[in-house]
Amino acid sequence: MPIGIAVLILFGVFEKKWAAEPIIPCGIFSPTTVAIFVWGFAHGFILYTLLVYQPLFFQAVFRQTPSQAAMSIRPFCCPLVAFSFLAPIISRMIPGKCNLLIQINWLLVLVVGTLWCMVDRNTSWAIIYAIQTVLGACLGFIFTGTQFRVRTGAYRISDSARTMGMLAIFQLLGALLSLTLSSGIFGSRFGNGFAYLESLGPIPVQIKPLVSVNQAVGFIPALRTVEVSDWMMGKLIRVYEEAFLLVWIAMELFAIIGMVSSRCVGNVPDIEDNRRRSE
Repeated sequence: MPIGIAVLILFGVFEKKWAAEPIIPCGIFSPTTVAIFVWGFAHGFILYTLLVYQPLFFQAVFRQTPSQAAMSIRPFCCPLVAFSFLAPIISRMIPGKCNLLIQINWLLVLVVGTLWCMVDRNTSWAIIYAIQTVLGACLGFIFTGTQFRVRTGAYRISDSARTMGMLAIFQLLGALLSLTLSSGIFGSRFGNGFAYLESLGPIPVQIKPLVSVNQAVGFIPALRTVEVSDWMMGKLIRVYEEAFLLVWIAMELFAIIGMVSSRCVGNVPDIEDNRRRSE
């Protein structure tokens, strides 16, 4: 990562000082677009965290099969896709309020994400599905609502195209950080929790592989079939719950970043007004 950051810095210096026709003009980095890139980065982190860790959460905590876990995230994925399609339509129906709608959705992500942190094996499925539905709808709206916000805020098509390209890059960078940071958080917390479990008494041979933190995720599908006492299984599932909880908390921190950055961007006129002003 440090090498990648250094290369990006060198690329930026070259583009600004020596490039005859810059690939990424520095002019697109206004305070508004920087704020949009920041919330795009946060959005990528949250979206990929949920897409990757939700199925694992259902397999570990609820002891579902991989196919059952995939079915359990439908209440998240379906609204995500639906509102990705509906966001530009809704924004067009309420001219000049696109950024306000995005701010409301960021607030909902933060609030409902806090409720998601409280989900455990005793939570009813109705509550789980309701939380997933709201999270999916809000993240879907932010995903394409942000692109609509960029398009309506630009005076030239070339500027909006470059800005949306940079937005995609920042979203993918957020996804990359999600995969690296979340795996480190999960592994660290699971290792500490399992060490405490070992201190309570002898560990059954069936779950001995979990002494190595690297096996924590790979062992999840075996939780349905491993034969240990109910007390030991309950303790083990609790260790997994605590590891996932820290991942959700990290996700919430990025939700705060997204909400704050969305407050730094003002509303813009609708696209027809922009065209009239540019003419």
